[in-house]
Amino acid sequence: MKHLHFLFSAAGLVLIGCSTQQYVTPRLPEFFKPLTKSDLRRAGSNEQKRAKGNPYELELAMRDTAIDSLRRQVKMLRDVAAKLEKMVVPKDQVVLQKGKNVVLQGVNFQRSSAILTKASEAILRKVLVALVANPDVMVEIAGYTDNLGNQQRNEQLSLARAQAVKDWLVDSGIESKRLSVLGMGIRDPIASNTTEEGRAKNRSIEFHVKN
Repeated sequence: MKHLHFLFSAAGLVLIGCSTQQYVTPRLPEFFKPLTKSDLRRAGSNEQKRAKGNPYELELAMRDTAIDSLRRQVKMLRDVAAKLEKMVVPKDQVVLQKGKNVVLQGVNFQRSSAILTKASEAILRKVLVALVANPDVMVEIAGYTDNLGNQQRNEQLSLARAQAVKDWLVDSGIESKRLSVLGMGIRDPIASNTTEEGRAKNRSIEFHVKN
């Protein structure tokens, strides 16, 4: 019975001893130079040289070892990068987590209006980056006011302010369907309304992260 002999090379797998040749090309790093067809012909016509110590087998073994080493290094670097990504979070970065509320400190409006101040855009740009980085996140934008003035008027104003934030984000490229708005008025204050400092904190925009 005629035996089939196999010759492995960086160019593929060659069946020797049959009427046809089938090449199965593996994926190898581009910087590994494959054996030429001339190399393959010489190796195929001198099968006896495939004994222990054959230079072709030695070369392939060295390449396999190098590839395995590179794969281990790549895996190690990916693991390190994943750990660093979780550990290194800039202090001023907006982080969106499911079920968490984020108060957007620094997002302010002109007095008794829903017009954003110029300084607010610096914070909103960070929010924009967080939304782009988390394309599956849905957010409810809630507006809050202090306790001064008419309660119904405050609820309308807080809703208009939440809508102003949504409009800014939509104009910047965020899909409208990802954002909903809510006017909370004077409800759920985060500070005391008995001082000006506390009232300023209560005039806020808050993100409620849905998913």
